[in-house]
Amino acid sequence: MSNFLSAKLKSDFFSVAEILNLNGFAVDKSLSVVYQTSFLKQLLCDNKKDSFLLDDPTLEIFKDFFESGKSFSSDSICIKINSSPMIFNGTLLSLDRDGDEVIFCVLHDNMGITMEKKMRKLKACCIFSGGAVHDFNNALTAVMGNISLAKLDGSGNRDLLELLKEAEKGSLRIREITEKISLFSRAEKIEKETCSVKEIIVVLLSLFNMKYGYEIKVDIHEDYNISGDREMLIEALSEIIENAFEATSKENRDIALSVVKIDINKENPFCSTIAEGDYVQISIVDNGIGFDKNDANKLCEPFYTTKENRDGFGLAFAYAVLKRHRGYIVSQQGKSGGSVFNVFIPLF
Repeated sequence: MSNFLSAKLKSDFFSVAEILNLNGFAVDKSLSVVYQTSFLKQLLCDNKKDSFLLDDPTLEIFKDFFESGKSFSSDSICIKINSSPMIFNGTLLSLDRDGDEVIFCVLHDNMGITMEKKMRKLKACCIFSGGAVHDFNNALTAVMGNISLAKLDGSGNRDLLELLKEAEKGSLRIREITEKISLFSRAEKIEKETCSVKEIIVVLLSLFNMKYGYEIKVDIHEDYNISGDREMLIEALSEIIENAFEATSKENRDIALSVVKIDINKENPFCSTIAEGDYVQISIVDNGIGFDKNDANKLCEPFYTTKENRDGFGLAFAYAVLKRHRGYIVSQQGKSGGSVFNVFIPLF
């Protein structure tokens, strides 16, 4: 390749990459990863991994680069950690490392800022939102208190009472949203107690039967006791089930829920994400519109939604609650359409 960087520049480049805290890696002609920056190593360490994989289209990008010899940028560098794809913008450079020809790929996220800066911004947002939620709840308490007083004074005015009831309903909805934001913004302690999974499921079935007039198909052969915040778990699971109802049509609705015990061990693909041991797996399956496989990693992100007039908090809230219970949630496309959400809650 004719455009090797000079020997002096190439020898300094890897040191400069570390000093600048760049996120990147290098591959040789066999397309094997031969170097990782400390920043990328820390990302792997946080995910309890010491290596990552490149998908086939990304490998083709590197192969073509070796053949062309021209430095360029790509917006589709895909690395896989724990089988989860992460897409980056990447700048590719040709280097000579210890006498061998390599390609160094500097990774950027899709917004053009480093992940470190992104995390700092996220942390700042969490601190701000935590304080804002506290002030907002104080103001909301005053609003709801005055609505209650107005209902007493207007007890003989039916039209006024209807308006006040709607205002009260809206205020309660706002309080629910602020409680969810509060869960994201600070590490609140959960009130743990011994809970029966079967009893939690019975409550959920009753709630959705009353709301939609539809009986969810259930498959539970055995009851299990878990340790957790009962009300919070009910709310988290109800958000997932609500998502299934919203994705299905009333005329052709098919929603099923099953509960089984599963052993997560070193052979299980989730072992790198959650601790080894016995878990209750609660599966919610629907025949709805499903989701794009490229959106799988975004479904549990706050504010992300593909539905109109939705806040994008439901699945994110469920994910946050399950993480607080040392659990996990996995989404996948159904074999014949629709979606499958598998919830894992530890039995230990």
